[in-house]
Amino acid sequence: MLWDSSRIQFLFGIWVKLAFLALGLVELPFMLIAERFVLAENRDHLWRLVSHWNAKILLRIARLRLELRSPVPQHDRSVIFVSNHPSMLDGFLCFSILGPNLISLIAPYHSFPFPLSVWMKKAGAVDVSRDQYDAFLYPDARSKRAAIETLIQQLHAGHHILIFPEGHVERTKTLHYIHTGAARIALRAKRPVQTMTLVGADRVHIDEKHQRPGKIVVRFGDLLEPPAISPALPFRTAAKQFSGEIERAIVDILPVRYLPDYYNRASRPTAVFIDIDRTIYNGYSQQDFVKYLFRHKLIRRRVAFKIFYWLLLEKFRILPHRQMMRLGFSLFKGWKTADVDRIVADFFDVVVPVGIQSDMLPIIKDHRTRGHLIVLVTEVFKPLAKQFQRYFDATAALGTVLEESQGRYTGNVTTLCYREQKAAAVKSFAHEFGIDLRRCYAFADSYSDVPLFKVVGHRTAVHPDAELKHVAQELGWEVLT
Repeated sequence: MLWDSSRIQFLFGIWVKLAFLALGLVELPFMLIAERFVLAENRDHLWRLVSHWNAKILLRIARLRLELRSPVPQHDRSVIFVSNHPSMLDGFLCFSILGPNLISLIAPYHSFPFPLSVWMKKAGAVDVSRDQYDAFLYPDARSKRAAIETLIQQLHAGHHILIFPEGHVERTKTLHYIHTGAARIALRAKRPVQTMTLVGADRVHIDEKHQRPGKIVVRFGDLLEPPAISPALPFRTAAKQFSGEIERAIVDILPVRYLPDYYNRASRPTAVFIDIDRTIYNGYSQQDFVKYLFRHKLIRRRVAFKIFYWLLLEKFRILPHRQMMRLGFSLFKGWKTADVDRIVADFFDVVVPVGIQSDMLPIIKDHRTRGHLIVLVTEVFKPLAKQFQRYFDATAALGTVLEESQGRYTGNVTTLCYREQKAAAVKSFAHEFGIDLRRCYAFADSYSDVPLFKVVGHRTAVHPDAELKHVAQELGWEVLT
């Protein structure tokens, strides 16, 4: 069929984006002029008022229907709205429902495309640097402490605020860990928390490129009053307890399909095995390392060309992958292990952070918060894998091991962590730590990772190649694109 549903959804998504972009670009110069005729302290309200109507227009253009299972709660004082975060549309949905008196806590301004970034800043949305990835790419974003102070001021000024307490979009389509920020703001500002959920937004907004019309169900839950701080209930304990109360209130009004299986699971050791290249790193880190060595004149031109020639032969299936990797690692023959560690650390700090797959950060944080062991399992050689382990604060890094002798590399490979060897490394780790692999998770991108997937109970193909995507769809594995 020439026009299948996926292609139609892709084209519809493009149309919605273009329509919204045109709306923003046409209005932007008029708004920049109009705000000059409004008192400075009221300008953000003007931008929010127009944004409120823009959100309604966007939903109509996107042919999205909102079904409110209960009326929008009316409060005689400012409150903190908290919701799950299943799609990129959620801010628009909430803004269209809750009105222009709403101040949102958002990701760094510059993480949004133009003109949305300008609109959010002008409308008084409060941005925050959520993690080290944001801090690296958006150094001008507010710190968490500064964002909390600003939101408290907005509450005292009579505004409602909106927080997605998971901190990121639910890329796995299930609820993430609930952070304590909303609870801490409620405790300090002495304002209640109004829970709500968005159901179906993930189905109409499939990803950043695909979109389809549909219905989104909005549910409002309990209004939660924060507890009083006392010597018997200090602030930190109260924040943790109240955050748990918020989480339970959201879980109570979410369908079961939005809840990860460990919500009803007894506490037992669980590990999450994560590949590196094209899973948590956007590219091939070892190839980037070779380019770094060449740019800094740490290897000769002919050595670099030889490596990329081997890569070309492997791409055209002339040279087997295992042989290509062993030839590539031979470049370290005679190098001091200490020198390689130092160069790898310098390369990592300069090159790697900008290539981190930010979509995986909330997933990793979610599992870590649940007490799961984070284990990197990769073909990347150990010195580089250990840098990723440091960056993600992982429990272990199972990678390719190069042979050493008297403090130098021999140029030979002791263990190439590839295909079945990845699965073997995972089994060995599980045996050592007494882990039941049926309860464990794996995230990887390549068909070569199928043996790894087969030894764990929960599999997610992340940005999969064509062969892995086909297998994942046939076997019903989760696919994260």
